[in-house]
Amino acid sequence: MRIRFILALLALSANSWATSELATPSTSTTAEPIAIQPMQDPVVTPATPAAPLEQHAEKKTDATIPPVLREALKRLIGAEKLDQVKLAPAPIKNMYEVTVGSEVIYISEDGGHVIVGDIRDTKTGTNLTEQKRNNLRATAINSLDEKDMIIFTPKGKTLFTINVFTDVDCGYCRKLHQEVPKLNELGIKVRYLAFPRAGVGSETYQTMVSVWCADDKNAALTAAKNQQSVKPAQCDNPIAKEYELGQQLGVNGTPALVLSDGELLPGYVPADRLVAYLMQKSVPSLSKASSN
Repeated sequence: MRIRFILALLALSANSWATSELATPSTSTTAEPIAIQPMQDPVVTPATPAAPLEQHAEKKTDATIPPVLREALKRLIGAEKLDQVKLAPAPIKNMYEVTVGSEVIYISEDGGHVIVGDIRDTKTGTNLTEQKRNNLRATAINSLDEKDMIIFTPKGKTLFTINVFTDVDCGYCRKLHQEVPKLNELGIKVRYLAFPRAGVGSETYQTMVSVWCADDKNAALTAAKNQQSVKPAQCDNPIAKEYELGQQLGVNGTPALVLSDGELLPGYVPADRLVAYLMQKSVPSLSKASSN
């Protein structure tokens, strides 16, 4: 199906930028012509891949899509996917920005040409496409109810919040979870969302249902990550919904961290490097606030 081809290209584009911008220099295979951020990037260990997405959440059809673009998009992604499309003016003249979930492509006004890739501002170096993805992810994450998450909260003041799509049978998820007490001590609130890589209905999925339905969810999650048995339990739970949301937001493995601004870190980041990165990201906003 063509939509899978397009989204695969989009994911490849997003992941290639993420690798060059977030990982240590030794993991980058190509040189960047533009310096994006004057900060030390966290070391990111690649996430463990997930099972493919089977279905998408329903959205209302945007009736404002011009007929010529509607026909072009039908050919590209199929008529059944049009209700997921959102259209807006692109940063480039005579182009439209097309979003499906958190993925972004660009199409000419006449529907004759498509750009699959990132657009950057040559004056500032800002990745405008990734900025858009971040905004979409932040909006989706901020719309969630914390009661559907498993949260580890600092005893003192919360300085930062991270959202972690996790799997209980993932080695690097366990490694990250071992550092949660340290993250809490440093003022980091950790909000877990379920992402069973093997898919809905798998053994891991059933374990995660039991975790989310436990009387003490935090203890059950820790036990599962320590490869201890969890008492089977059933309840109305968000596992399938969060798994689907993760894939819509560009998560294709675990652990996957979504920061408060929507930035996606696809993989394990050591606690010290993660805290340093969050602090460095906050410096511009803190400086701006103090100058006002």
